[in-house]
Formats: sequence, C-alpha cells, structure tokens
Amino acid sequence: MAKIEKDQSFTFPPDRCFKVLHDVLLDFGVRVEAFDNTSRIITGQFKAATSTTDSTERELPIRCACIPAGQDSTIVRLTYHNRGQLKKFVSPDVPTKMGSIFASLSQYLNQPPASPVPPDSSPELGEQEGPDKQPQPLAVYAAGLYKAGLSNPQIESKLMEKGLTALSVVEIMRDIAKQRAGATKEAGIRNMFLGGLVCVGGIVVTVVTYAAAMGGGTFIVAWGAIIFGAGLFVRGLQQHQGKLGR
Repeated sequence: MAKIEKDQSFTFPPDRCFKVLHDVLLDFGVRVEAFDNTSRIITGQFKAATSTTDSTERELPIRCACIPAGQDSTIVRLTYHNRGQLKKFVSPDVPTKMGSIFASLSQYLNQPPASPVPPDSSPELGEQEGPDKQPQPLAVYAAGLYKAGLSNPQIESKLMEKGLTALSVVEIMRDIAKQRAGATKEAGIRNMFLGGLVCVGGIVVTVVTYAAAMGGGTFIVAWGAIIFGAGLFVRGLQQHQGKLGR
C-alpha cells in the first residue's frame, strides 16, 4: 500500500489557504472531484507517470487539507494514497507534483496585487503575452524538456526552479499540454492502424488456413495476432480520445 504525505506551514488563515489552494490545483491541471469548505479538504486526480516501471501518464489520487495551526497559521497537507501499489513503485512524479503545488501556493499567497497595465503597453520582442511576461527562451527550454521525455510534473518543477511565478508556469504548461495531446493523438492513430492491420491479418490467416483444411488437414488459429492487434487498436483509440498517455 503506497502512501506519501507532505506538510508545509503557511502564515495565513485556513480559509485563505483553502481558497488559494483550490485555485492552484485547478491551474496545475488537478481534476477536483470534491471539496468541503467546512473540513477544508479537497480530493481529486492529477496526471503523472503511473509508476517507476511505467512512464504512461494516468490520473492518480491526491487529497489536500488545510489544517488550522494557531492564529493566522495553517498546515497544508498533501496526501497520495494508493492501496493497489507498493510504495517502492511510486513514480517520482508524485513528490515532484506535490513540491510544485507547494511552491505555487507560496507564490500565490505572497504575490502582491497586480499593477495596472497601461492601455498602450505591449510585450517587447522576445517576450510572450500573459498575466506574467517571461522571456520566450523559457518556453523553448520547457519544450526541450518535453522532447527529452520529462513528464508534466517534472517540467513544472524545473520551471519553478528557474524562479518563474505560478501563473507563468501555467501559461507555459498549457502549450506543453497541447503538444503532448497532439503527439498522443498521432500515436493513437498509428496504433489504431497497426493494431487493426495485425488483427485483420490474424483473422485472414485463420480464415484462409481453415478454408484450405475443409477437406481434411490442419489449420492455424492466429490468436496471438488477433488479440495483440485488437489490444493495440483499443489502446490507440483511447490515446486518440485523450484517455491514455503515450
């Protein structure tokens, strides 16, 4: 049974922490399933590598709680609990994601009110538009991390280490998410085509050899090709629909 729990203290009231935490989770792509204003607990799912042995990104459970710890002080507790997994197989993405959430929460809570932007102002060359303007090379850096095979939580962590604000990370990760979704869709189409080809090939071999053996003799039932091809086709379909990672 895998369980990872991380705490961090904040010098802000629990209600304030709870509200900001909810916004941070949404910004970082956590699918919030339930939240309770009374107990200040949020449960949801985040996308990360399944385990140390499987780099496929799937939805993993997370529980977030804001615990009062004195006057204007709160302990935020993040918990990953998976009964069907051994702790030693938990992906490094899990603690990385928790660290990114804590770093983002700190930035949000300590971020001063945004200064008004003059109507005639425009981003300078080499910068990208958004709530926080950041040099374009950081978006290129993030794209390089993606091409190197890093998962979303790992890329988020690297960007946070560069000193980016949470809003900047979110903006860059949206582009990465689009690239990842496009690549997954393409991989899905390839797998559907190849899976269908192998499955149909197995069926054809079975039918042809069966027809040849009608008068007596043996025939081949290509179960391996049929099952493998059908499985690959289903995987490709799920990838094309965005239900499964690459």
